[in-house]
Amino acid sequence: MKKCWLYARTANKDDIALAFQIEKLSDYANKNNLVIAGITAESVAGLNCNRVGLKETLQAIRSNQADTVLVTDLSRIGRSIPDVIEWQSRVCEEGGAVVSMQDNMFNYLKTYELLKLYFEQRCS
Repeated sequence: MKKCWLYARTANKDDIALAFQIEKLSDYANKNNLVIAGITAESVAGLNCNRVGLKETLQAIRSNQADTVLVTDLSRIGRSIPDVIEWQSRVCEEGGAVVSMQDNMFNYLKTYELLKLYFEQRCS
């Protein structure tokens, strides 16, 4: 069985919104036979991916506590598409995957290598 790490984020302190995200993520994990290995919930702006919660989540992948990061949608990781792609690439390089419920995306290394290449070419 796959082990997942739930990641929830709100921009402002909102315990109800965090609890709602965690409930949705837990339901999704249970329906998809994923074992919940841990939960990270933080209230902080998503302007960049240099955050305590994302570091904790990445460490869970590195230490094999989990092999999948589950988020309600990709904006919970961050608001900058290049930053989100870079963070997801790091997860994938560590052998993990990111699953976004709302975006219905299962993100693996090859996908992010292609997206990263696309943005590098488009932005240069």
